[in-house]
Amino acid sequence: MEKGKGYCITCDDDIASWAFSAAVSTKETDIGIETDCKYQQQGLGLIVAKKMIQYAVSQGKKPVWACHYKNTASEKMAEKLGFVKDAECFVIRSRYEA
Repeated sequence: MEKGKGYCITCDDDIASWAFSAAVSTKETDIGIETDCKYQQQGLGLIVAKKMIQYAVSQGKKPVWACHYKNTASEKMAEKLGFVKDAECFVIRSRYEA
């Protein structure tokens, strides 16, 4: 939490959309965003994501965006923000149970 940051947009008493530093390294800030379903398709995610990009850059960090390959909405948002896909991620799951 010490190196984390986040921004949100509220509508009435609701937190409509928020962006946050999902992970922070010495060189990069991975940006995550969420938007309440009743506020989607209004451009709010774009606004908070832009603020996180500005914050990352102001801290001397390269903003990065990761999303599941089936999350087309996130991929489109990233493209609108100027991100370019350069790799695909995969998930490695533990076979051990907690």
